[in-house]
Amino acid sequence: MAAKGLDRAGWQEKLRLLGQALRERGCTLRLEIIGSWSLINAGMPARSTIDLGIWAPASEVDAEALEAACAFAGLDCDPTGEVTRPYVQVVQPGIVSVPDHTPMEVARWGGLILLAPPPAALAAAKLTRAEPQDIADILFLRTKYGLVRADVAAFVELIPNHRHREVARENLVYLDTIE
Repeated sequence: MAAKGLDRAGWQEKLRLLGQALRERGCTLRLEIIGSWSLINAGMPARSTIDLGIWAPASEVDAEALEAACAFAGLDCDPTGEVTRPYVQVVQPGIVSVPDHTPMEVARWGGLILLAPPPAALAAAKLTRAEPQDIADILFLRTKYGLVRADVAAFVELIPNHRHREVARENLVYLDTIE
């Protein structure tokens, strides 16, 4: 059976449970979340996701504490097989490319502190793929935060992976068409 994504309220409940479990273990984790959750948290209408992507380079991950907290919250942690429920995934650089940035604290639940890239950095990361949902996400970020092409282009230049940076540069044209 395919797992169903969670909306803002669903993720907030899961995050509250993660934070509670971490606090009960006497542990605090600082996790930078990339991808859909930042959009959901910002109030993007009708947006849901099955996964919570943790950007490993900017996070303090205690794998044992995270696995225990995920189990308590009813989430899978770094699944490798068929996904049957929402999950947390620790993402390493490679397939995904996030520009260099200073993460912003966006939420706190018990022993869980969530960070996110600045909106322009998130938009730049989404330009490395530029699928239809990514373009919709960029449009939402542009409207919500008043982003302009120059904001996003500056972060595109900070994407460490050369191939991803080139693709994002080419895809900046999407910002020209939606501005």
